[in-house]
Amino acid sequence: MKIVVESSDIGLSTTIGQGSYPSFTTRRATTSAVVEDAHTLFLGGLISEKKSNSSDGIPFLSRIPIIGLLFGSHNKANTRTELIIMVTPHVVSDQVDADRISTEFQHRVKTIRDTLKHMKNNPLEIPEKEEDQEGDEKTEADQEKT
Repeated sequence: MKIVVESSDIGLSTTIGQGSYPSFTTRRATTSAVVEDAHTLFLGGLISEKKSNSSDGIPFLSRIPIIGLLFGSHNKANTRTELIIMVTPHVVSDQVDADRISTEFQHRVKTIRDTLKHMKNNPLEIPEKEEDQEGDEKTEADQEKT
């Protein structure tokens, strides 16, 4: 299979005539892979690093040597982002397979959504997982609903 990964972000502003307009930076990676049915392939490598400096303060007073620190602040930020993608291909031979895979996917999305909701309400608590009758893992949020 051929895989193309693209990441876009807002870049620097571009001045055209009298107006200033945002530009976009785009990074793209293309690869080919052979993967067995239901095996997961991990892709990574789209890494970005951003550095920013900002100064705030009272005009003129914040620029006076030594005492200017009392009237302003300086901030530095470094942000590093790495995009990692997991791909799990499934060979679908008939409608029964398609329905089964669709149901599994919907269950996984629901589990992730419930886990994120639980983590938002309880940021310091990690939900415990438990096996249900079908051998699938359930979070505490799933157990509370049953």
